[in-house]
Amino acid sequence: MTKIVNEIKKRTTLPATFYNTPEILNHLINSGWAYRVEVDVPSDKTPPSKEFYLLDISPDYGAVDPLELLQAYKPDGIICYLSALTYHSLTTQLATYHHIAALSKPSKVYHQFRHKDNPQASVKKKSLGEMIFSYQDIPCYLIKRSPSVLVGVQTRILGPRTHLRMTTFEQTLIDTVHKPLYCGGSSVVFEAWEEGIARFDEELLNDYLIRINSHLISRRVGAMFDLLGYVPCDELKETLEKTSESGNQITNISLLPGLEFCSLNSKWRVMTP
Repeated sequence: MTKIVNEIKKRTTLPATFYNTPEILNHLINSGWAYRVEVDVPSDKTPPSKEFYLLDISPDYGAVDPLELLQAYKPDGIICYLSALTYHSLTTQLATYHHIAALSKPSKVYHQFRHKDNPQASVKKKSLGEMIFSYQDIPCYLIKRSPSVLVGVQTRILGPRTHLRMTTFEQTLIDTVHKPLYCGGSSVVFEAWEEGIARFDEELLNDYLIRINSHLISRRVGAMFDLLGYVPCDELKETLEKTSESGNQITNISLLPGLEFCSLNSKWRVMTP
């Protein structure tokens, strides 16, 4: 036995008796056990290895959710923005695009950025991210996000095949006042807050705002509460006021970055509709 083990150790590789992946896949397709899910893929960006196949005896292509494909493309990614809004039933608008986020490494540049408003940034940067594929004429994007401002992630079950990594209800609401144009624009944002104002967890939202620690986001959340006539609990109210005091209260900011409004909320120094 020792002689056999030593002989095996000398060999760098052992001959494989298994079929390679393309052969196995072709066999499954020919046998009716695998079915290709047709997507439009930018040939200059996405390698052929990102093709999608459904392993199912009786496939129903109408049941393949775009979010399922997004998660398959980036298993460690996080579904967010308009995709999360529709999933959480925060908007009646059908998603015209989808996002999955890849977390980037925190940097000093971003740490400074989250405390400094750039009202024209959202307007100048019209791109929604890197378009990775289009499914049923709906584009799907990959975007980098900083973990400093994305703190609420949960796992949700989507049918028998897929678990989705997605922003929580409260994180999704925060995202609307941080990146409103990625979330479908002002009409979707206001609809989301009107729908979500009675459903969100104050304790969880409070925890997120403390961890994010951005006076810009806190001021916008406070102004949104005022706009909707919502009175937060004492703990959340204290967090909003304490966090907002760390910023430059002299500079007025828009409730939604990249969009202009004409009324000033003097308490938060936020321009609102």
